[in-house]
Amino acid sequence: MTKYSSKFRAQVVQEYLSGRVSYNTLCTKYSMPSKTPIMKWVEQARTHGLESLQRKHTKTVYSLEQKLAVVDYYQTSGAGMISVAAHFGINASQVAAWVKIFKTEGVAGLKPKPRGRRPKMKHKKPKQAKKLGCV
Repeated sequence: MTKYSSKFRAQVVQEYLSGRVSYNTLCTKYSMPSKTPIMKWVEQARTHGLESLQRKHTKTVYSLEQKLAVVDYYQTSGAGMISVAAHFGINASQVAAWVKIFKTEGVAGLKPKPRGRRPKMKHKKPKQAKKLGCV
């Protein structure tokens, strides 16, 4: 369950983009502890539109190339995590996680890991049928 609904996020972003209120005013109006979420939402809406604030109900699996592109863009552009996340349409915490993994483990850490439980028994190779030759 999300902390803020998609409808609420869109409403707050539209209020900010109207130009009449600041981040701090919105924080106090909606009793939010920090202005950081609002800043993230606004950046994402400016880059990808208000539709991008809708919650996705499916799990997205990213390829190694996509992860490397995000990490490379972060390291070369000099942009912050929020800007990079908005540029690629992903969560800023995901960018931070990939950058941290890349710094500690390298490319191997970003490769997809096998899912599920390992098999306990080894699969036996089927015996080959003996060839019957005519003499």
